[in-house]
Amino acid sequence: MAIAYDTSADTGWAARVSSWAYDYTVGSLSDRVLIIYFFTSPATDVINSVTYGGVAMTKLASIT
Repeated sequence: MAIAYDTSADTGWAARVSSWAYDYTVGSLSDRVLIIYFFTSPATDVINSVTYGGVAMTKLASIT
């Protein structure tokens, strides 16, 4: 099966918050992947966890 692109979303900008939520619905096809990315500034800002549907997501990479 070929890789298919579904959609993307830009959640905008949030200034120094301790908790932030965004509602997003993924497609219903099997074998799907949800990729989340963040930009932080300054580099000392930390993202401690990300969940989807109450389930913790796995961190794949971090670039500084």
